Amino acid sequence: ASGYVVNTTPADSFPVHNTAETLFDRLDAAGLTWRVYCDPPSHYSLTGVIHAARLRPRFATNFFSTEQFFEDAERGELPTYSFIEPQIIGFNHNDMHPPFGDLLSAVAKAGGIGEPDQLRFDNPSSLIAGEDLLDRVYRAVRDSSAPTGSNHLNTTLLVTFDEHGGTYDHVPPPSAVPPDASGAGQFGFHFDRSGVR
Repeated sequence: ASGYVVNTTPADSFPVHNTAETLFDRLDAAGLTWRVYCDPPSHYSLTGVIHAARLRPRFATNFFSTEQFFEDAERGELPTYSFIEPQIIGFNHNDMHPPFGDLLSAVAKAGGIGEPDQLRFDNPSSLIAGEDLLDRVYRAVRDSSAPTGSNHLNTTLLVTFDEHGGTYDHVPPPSAVPPDASGAGQFGFHFDRSGVR
């Protein structure tokens, strides 16, 4: 997060100038293979957008469609780490989020799109499409029986969601040791507790 509590401030420089080291840099340094698979018809990966300043040189070699994931799984050619991103924008998105057209209109305006309010960002949403993507990914891993390489015997599927515990959590987050002595960051946050900022 480049030390920010929220990544919308300063909107004019994040993520364009976000040069923070990424997990992908660490995987490369360790000699481990990785790919980010994006569900079509997305023409970009959110990971790629957020970290474009660092990952742009890897767009052609490490960013593919989920259709490529299914082919790689079937052939036993998955990389050491595979990251799958759902379709987050547009019709038939399967990211399990409700419509968020107002947010996208604001982003479009900030990006210089002249009449973003005329764009149809609020398409119908359903968790079913996201559950279907998750099922297809699970089945691809489960059914992978390639005699060499990655297969159902040596592949772990870990599913994570980018959202946190809902509208109320009765358990306060535990305290944590700040990573350095730089003091308070954005909104006075000291990075002295675990969990969502």
